[in-house]
Amino acid sequence: MARQIVDDGANADELADSLGFSRAAVFSWAQQYRAGGIEALHAKPIPGRPKK
Repeated sequence: MARQIVDDGANADELADSLGFSRAAVFSWAQQYRAGGIEALHAKPIPGRPKK
């Protein structure tokens, strides 16, 4: 989805509505993709001590 917005010029509002995500989430993903490519969108480990 972020790739469609950045590379193809898709409308973020329409994508958010059609997929059921907030506009803010879609723009956040697009911004992360611009900054670091597809790798920036992968889940990152949560820092700190693991739960017991």
